[in-house]
Amino acid sequence: MTRTRDVLPSLALAGAILVAGGTAAGAQDAAPAGRVLTFGISSDFRVSDNLNLDLVSPGTATVWDTRLSFGFLTETRTSRFALGLDGVVRLADVPGADTAVRLDDPGLTLGYSREAANSRLSFDAELRRTNLDFIDPLDLADIDPTDLVTDTGRREIRRATLAFETGINDPLGFLVELDHSERLYTGTTDPELFDRRTDTVEATARMRLSPVAEGRVTAALEEYRAEDAPGTERTTRSLSLGLSYQVAPDTTLDAEIGSEEIEERLAVPPGTTTDRGAFGTLALTRRLPNGTLGLTLERSFSPDGARTTLSASRALDLPAGSLAFSLGASRGERGDTEAVASLDYLQRLPDGEFTAALAREVSTDDDGEDVLTTRAELGYSHRLTPISSVAFGLDHVETDDLGSGTVTPADRSSFTATYTHALTRDWDLSAGYEYRRRSTTGGGDAHSNTVFVTLERDFRFRP
Repeated sequence: MTRTRDVLPSLALAGAILVAGGTAAGAQDAAPAGRVLTFGISSDFRVSDNLNLDLVSPGTATVWDTRLSFGFLTETRTSRFALGLDGVVRLADVPGADTAVRLDDPGLTLGYSREAANSRLSFDAELRRTNLDFIDPLDLADIDPTDLVTDTGRREIRRATLAFETGINDPLGFLVELDHSERLYTGTTDPELFDRRTDTVEATARMRLSPVAEGRVTAALEEYRAEDAPGTERTTRSLSLGLSYQVAPDTTLDAEIGSEEIEERLAVPPGTTTDRGAFGTLALTRRLPNGTLGLTLERSFSPDGARTTLSASRALDLPAGSLAFSLGASRGERGDTEAVASLDYLQRLPDGEFTAALAREVSTDDDGEDVLTTRAELGYSHRLTPISSVAFGLDHVETDDLGSGTVTPADRSSFTATYTHALTRDWDLSAGYEYRRRSTTGGGDAHSNTVFVTLERDFRFRP
């Protein structure tokens, strides 16, 4: 176990070295048009009557954020390298805190991929530190239950993924993936915000059995370590067999079955428990003239036990947009049955567009707890003139505990109205209003009203 935890970060570092070496090699192939430099600046001034969504507002807060970003991208026929840097110069006048100018929310992203005739290598990394006083979880694409916890302090996220695949065009191929992720907190007080680290290694052997059938064998090992009150450490081992079969020219069957062992060790009180269970997936997909139709049966296994989910999906190409939706049910080992659904709708209008999205799903968080997450979004934009437009957005997310009760149910909502005007070809000015709401079980409701003005532009160069 310890050896695995030590090796994975080292391999991620080795990936970074490969990136540096690969970049130099790719630079020899690249044409000048394949390189792009991007500089961005966004100055946002906002006034809020309850910035941190406290139950009782401490007073009006004024925040002036100037976000600076830099990006470098170089591409050739066989390789791609991308680097991104960003940060915020922040001047904040917040009740109970000193007014000062500081450099905040620094971030770094790195990506590299290279393809050969019969192999593929990719590496991605991210390092981001966030001031929790100024974060809005509704801005995040993927929301963890801890993102809805309101607290002060800082959160640091570290991620690195290294993947290598060989034998892409051969009857026998192999894929190895390494993944490292960390969430670290400083200056926080909520017990749900604790440091955690996950390391995963996964190896897959793929076999082309016939022109319409492909089999695979996958072995995976995951190490999880948390600095929570019990001092949790968890080792998960799994082995699975999979088959992809083209039943008909327009119909594909994908099946997987496997076994998983979860060993959990607690420091307080000391003890070790081991659970074993089966997991699997059976998915049938059919291509239609105007989209796809699918049916999926999935059984998962976690420290909360086994869970079975059945869902049907449909994707449609519309004359002026698209529609994709699914509907199903998920049943846990405790006997709870929850409806699961998804919706993605886009309608292009003569002078704008309308969007709607819904995701209601059951997932297992870092603590091994089953969590029900529901997120709904509505958006509408309308072009007033060739250089001005208005946009309205509704966003709602809520999480609920389906496990042993360690996840605090919470929800957040927001409504935003924005007017945008193009000052020049490169500069955009936006102004608007935002209403936010936060609610937790037993914690009451909190509200805030915010007005904002934003000036931004991006510079792109091809050296």
